[in-house]
Amino acid sequence: MVRISQIFAGLEFTAPKQCDVLIFDVAGASILENLILDGLKYDVFYARLERVCAHYKIIWAFILSLRYLKLTKLTTFLGVKQARYLHYALARVIASKAKVVITFTDNEPTFCLMSRIYKRAVFMAVQNGARGSNEMGLIRPRYLQHFFCWGQGDKDFYESHAQPVQNYYRIGSLRGDQARRALRRTNPELEFDVCLVSQWTDSFMIGDLEPSARAGILRINEYFARFVAETGIKACIALCQEGDDSRPNQEGELAHYEKSHQGRVTLCRRISELSSYTALWRSRVALTFCSSLGVEAFGWGKKVLHVNLTGDPLYDFPHRPGPWRLGNCDYETFKNALIELLNADQASYEQTYAPDMAYFMTYPKDGVPNGTLVRHAIDYVLRAERPINCLKRLPIRPLPKAPTQINADAS
Repeated sequence: MVRISQIFAGLEFTAPKQCDVLIFDVAGASILENLILDGLKYDVFYARLERVCAHYKIIWAFILSLRYLKLTKLTTFLGVKQARYLHYALARVIASKAKVVITFTDNEPTFCLMSRIYKRAVFMAVQNGARGSNEMGLIRPRYLQHFFCWGQGDKDFYESHAQPVQNYYRIGSLRGDQARRALRRTNPELEFDVCLVSQWTDSFMIGDLEPSARAGILRINEYFARFVAETGIKACIALCQEGDDSRPNQEGELAHYEKSHQGRVTLCRRISELSSYTALWRSRVALTFCSSLGVEAFGWGKKVLHVNLTGDPLYDFPHRPGPWRLGNCDYETFKNALIELLNADQASYEQTYAPDMAYFMTYPKDGVPNGTLVRHAIDYVLRAERPINCLKRLPIRPLPKAPTQINADAS
């Protein structure tokens, strides 16, 4: 929840920047800027109200936004605060005169609502993480004009939950592709047998929003600590928090793993966006509760095990069952599953499950960086001589050129 004092602290009175592309939300904006938007005229909308534009042009655009969906109707549906925020966000889009609105937070409700009611811009959402059944129950329908998703698995999953997505483009993970290319260049050597991906986030570990998830995360670590102690494997944990996140009367991530493993594992601190990916790259097997990193690593060809020890089917992840997924079980079943993965030949594993890897993570077969596919769709919109139908499917590859006409009379 954003406090009023925070909003006033971020007030700006300069005119909103007009641009071709408006990035919705600063989260992930740097990835979009570096991989997709280079050379384009763009601006960032601070969707979490870190900055609030109070220029008169925004006030006028706010008034104009009321014609798209009356504030009284929205107030009944969303509540007063959310309805006003939606119209402020829409006013920011109108004032920017952007032809394309793009976000890396594809599950943001306001973006989805704007995508539905405002047809004078093309709205593109780039998937930033794998989605599970637990999340689908917490949100309103995701109306998306253009969804650049990870793979066919996401399309099937969204359709099974009746999500109103107009156009799907299966391109793989933008962040995962960037990490894979960077790591291929440096090629860190294989060092660990198993990497546990920590999911020590506030949403899971603080408060009462998802208590079963918190219990599942703690239990998988108990099993993992016992497995490491018994087998003596070389293991690491890719930490989630950047530093020591201990709070009064609340054990932090670093303290918990140091206490439970007693120096038997390497704790890989999160120094940069590449830290967790590097830990996975250097490991033979990735172990996780329901982390997107597990799906991304599986798309690379890694042996992966997602373990749901909560007993709650909402956390069965990913949604398609296979040897990459283990449900609620005792320690011996967990141990045997990990040993089987460790003993599996890497080449045979990749060959056997290649179709499943492509199902979850559909990277371009020709090796083209997937960011260029999104950029091509944006360029198509910006170069159009007249406004295009925002719901029409966009080309993500160069269109075939018309054959050259040869004059028969030419000498």
